[in-house]
Formats: sequence, structure tokens, C-alpha cells
Amino acid sequence: MYRLVDFAGVTLPKANVESEVGTVGTQLALAPYRGGVLDADGTGRAAGQYPYPLPYKVEIVGASLATLRTELDALRALRGVSGTLRREGLDALGTYQTATARLLQVPELRTTRNVYFHPLTLQFLVLTPWYATTPREQDYSGSELLTTVPDTVTLPNAGQLPITQVTITVVVVDDPLTEVRIAADDASTNFSYVNPLAVGDTLVIDTGAWRVTQNDIDTPDYLHIGGGHRRPDLLQIAPGGSTFNVSLVGTGGTSTIRFDYYEMYE
Repeated sequence: MYRLVDFAGVTLPKANVESEVGTVGTQLALAPYRGGVLDADGTGRAAGQYPYPLPYKVEIVGASLATLRTELDALRALRGVSGTLRREGLDALGTYQTATARLLQVPELRTTRNVYFHPLTLQFLVLTPWYATTPREQDYSGSELLTTVPDTVTLPNAGQLPITQVTITVVVVDDPLTEVRIAADDASTNFSYVNPLAVGDTLVIDTGAWRVTQNDIDTPDYLHIGGGHRRPDLLQIAPGGSTFNVSLVGTGGTSTIRFDYYEMYE
């Protein structure tokens, strides 16, 4: 229940629209053998198959040929452009999701009847999942997490896809830290940052890029992967949310840790 709204900042026509609004295809991980087929995903969810085509059939309607030409030229100029494609929920007008796409072609079939309206098809290639436009910001105070016994932190996920791109920001307020630990109960996520953090320091962990900075300086040598960690990503927030054990190890105080991420949709 979505409709495409704009691409690369250009409003899309809305007359007589016919558009594909289904899901991405499935990327299979199958290996046939004599007894059948081995499914490498097991009981887990298979990954989406990106990129995928998204055709958008529409008509441009105008009161004059000059008006039609202006609107058409604006769309034709986007051929080959990679940009943000935005869609709106029909049941929640004003609520948007975005994906990165490339406009491959703008086919236009004209007949003698097409004077003040022109049918055309925008051939998009969608490169990413659809993201919520507003990020989640989960803040926690170090007054609860400054302990050698980890505290439980729940990260919600109202989207339909697992989230692996999370920015974790630790700000040391009034007492130094010696370590930041994040782990799941089953240790499938298990990593820590082990390096002194002085008052005023800021630690940023980008889980999607596997990048760590302390005061804007790359410090990858201090990121340690713990035993049992078995994800290709540092962590994953499952649809519905996931719980992690977090410790800010130090002498006490009111340091903060924040998790920023975007929920994703099919």
C-alpha cells in the first residue's frame, strides 16, 4: 500500500499510475546433492536479492504542450541518475520511506492521440531496502550501565528486516572509562572496546562499516571480538527488537551511550 512520490528531488507524475509495489526477490543459498538440496539459510530468513527492477507507468497531463515538455524534460534529465526514491504509505499519508535507486530509462510511447497527455514508463533499479526517514535514537545513562555486571538494553525494531547498521556513541561525562562491552545472551554478538576513555572523550562505533573512532581518530586496534561471536556484522537487531547486555566499565558517573539506526522495510 504505497505510492511513489519523488526521485532525486523531482516530483513524479500521478495520473493513471501503474506501479510495482511488491517485495524484493529472494537470494537463494542452495547446494544440490544426491539426497536433495542443502539450504545454507536453514530455518533463518534468506537475504533479499538486490538490485531489483521497479517499473513506474504513468501519464503526464498538461494544459499546453509547453507544460508537458517542461515536465517531461525534467524526468528525461534524470536518466542514469542515482538518487533517493521516496514512497508514501496510502494508509498513513505523510509517512515516507526511502531507497537508493537508479533511473535506467524513460521509455515514451506516443500516438497521434497523445496531444495533451503522454504515457511513459520510468524504469527504476532499486539498490537498497526501504528505510524509515526518521531514525531511532535510544539513549541510556551510564549511571545504570557503569558496572562490571552488564545491564540489559532493549533496542526496538518496528520494521520488517534485521538491522545491522547501527551507530553507537559513548560520551564520557564526569568519570573515565576503561572498557565498553556489548554482548547478546547467547554471545552471538560479543565485542568490546578496550582503551582508556577520559572525561570529555567520545567513542563512535559504526557497526555496518566496522569502523571505530575515539575523538574522531580511527582506533580499530582497540575493538576486540569476544568468544562465540558468530555474526558477519557486529550486531543485529531483529524485527520486533533485540536485547543486549551493555557495560560501561569505569569508576562511576553519568556517561551516556546512544544507539542510532533506521528501521527497514520490504
